[in-house]
Amino acid sequence: VIQQSFYIKKLDERQASLPLSSFDATTYVDTLWQEKLPKALATAVPLQVILNGLNQNPSQTIEKYSKGMGIGYIRYFLVKGTAAIVSNKTDATLLQLEGGQSASHLILQTEYIYGNAARDASGLVDMTTFKNTNELNLVSQEINKRIREKVLQPYKAHQDRAEKVEFVAAIEINSKFPSTDPSEMIPLNLQIVDK
Repeated sequence: VIQQSFYIKKLDERQASLPLSSFDATTYVDTLWQEKLPKALATAVPLQVILNGLNQNPSQTIEKYSKGMGIGYIRYFLVKGTAAIVSNKTDATLLQLEGGQSASHLILQTEYIYGNAARDASGLVDMTTFKNTNELNLVSQEINKRIREKVLQPYKAHQDRAEKVEFVAAIEINSKFPSTDPSEMIPLNLQIVDK
């Protein structure tokens, strides 16, 4: 008798045979967004502190201020600041950090919000509380959807008149090769500063 070491089955058949998950990412993120996230946003570190730290002592800055989930080199920071708007593009806003030492510009993502930066930078989501990685990924998707709807839609409605913004954002750093100029930010809170 020959025994097979693996079997091939259609993915849709396999998924249909699995029990339906009772996890509701929308309800989970409702609670997170309304009750927990405001407190986390209040702990954001000034972006200039992170930039200076990455330039002077990257490993200490990453150890002190970053968060991450599980093993690996990707770390996330929750940062805040005030920045002048240099230009608005279809998918991003180019910013110059107010009082910043760096001559480079920051890219505030305004269209393509994906990945885990927003979920993990807050430090509010504990991966051990989920049954599987699919539930964890659904949380990321729902948070990113909230950012597009609750943070970016109001900003985009008035961005043509904006000259300056205050932000709380997530940035991603590879701790093995830390950049001293992390330029891409995912906003978690974004307010136009009146002239």
